Amino acid sequence: MKVLTGIVTFNPDIDRLRENLSAVVVQDTDILIFDNGSINYTDIVSLALELRCRISHVEENKGIAYGLKYIMSYAMQNCYDWVLSLDQDSISNKELINRYKEYIGDPQIGALTCNIKDRNFVEISKPIFEGSEHDVTRIQKCITSGCFMRVSAYTTTDGYDVSMFIDFVDFDICYALLRAGYQIIKIPFDGLLHEDGHGKNVSFFGKKYIMYNKSAWRRYYMTKNEIYLARKFPEYQSPFRTTIRCLWQSVLILIYEEDKINKFIKGIKGIYKGITMKIKE
Repeated sequence: MKVLTGIVTFNPDIDRLRENLSAVVVQDTDILIFDNGSINYTDIVSLALELRCRISHVEENKGIAYGLKYIMSYAMQNCYDWVLSLDQDSISNKELINRYKEYIGDPQIGALTCNIKDRNFVEISKPIFEGSEHDVTRIQKCITSGCFMRVSAYTTTDGYDVSMFIDFVDFDICYALLRAGYQIIKIPFDGLLHEDGHGKNVSFFGKKYIMYNKSAWRRYYMTKNEIYLARKFPEYQSPFRTTIRCLWQSVLILIYEEDKINKFIKGIKGIYKGITMKIKE
């Protein structure tokens, strides 16, 4: 079985990227870095050469979806069977690929993921998505980092949607796999240490929320893409409920986050765009 690990980079912290790659190079996989116009590209090249990773580069940031689509196209052209995707600052367990291989016998499995811990919440061992930590679980979606995707399943979809640029591109491809008849499975293995923004827990009238404190431009893409995603795959996510949730999240930002006015405005613009933009056929 031929495995490719793909990492999309954009101005990464080189020490963290080194830690990331060092945990992967000891596994049974080739590694491809796709760089999205990083200002420290020469440092990335030096690290890639040192650790014998392949690297491709574009001069400007074309988005995470573009980079992931390139990686999957490379995998198809070079006859890889599976692709492990990682964020630039995620650190995998050195046994992750071997553990995934124990579960790939069923041809209906389109993608696998694992227990993923967020550095912001590691002290309470917070799972990053739905499903039991202790059982093999069928789920509807998983994040990009740590996703182990069957290349032949990917080819039955339209691939990553580059119109989304960043945010929810992972859920988009998961829903596409489900619509194509494949399953997404989470295995009971602590396989990845991840970081999603600079999150914190807050409580509003007794109900707990997570505030990720991402930038205003990220708020735009998050609201736009989540509503767009729900409109594109209404069988998996209610467009109405998604829109209400994005509006409520914008209100919470006014209460709990910094740069709140700018984030609120960008979020509302994203909601409008998500409602009005054309759905990719």
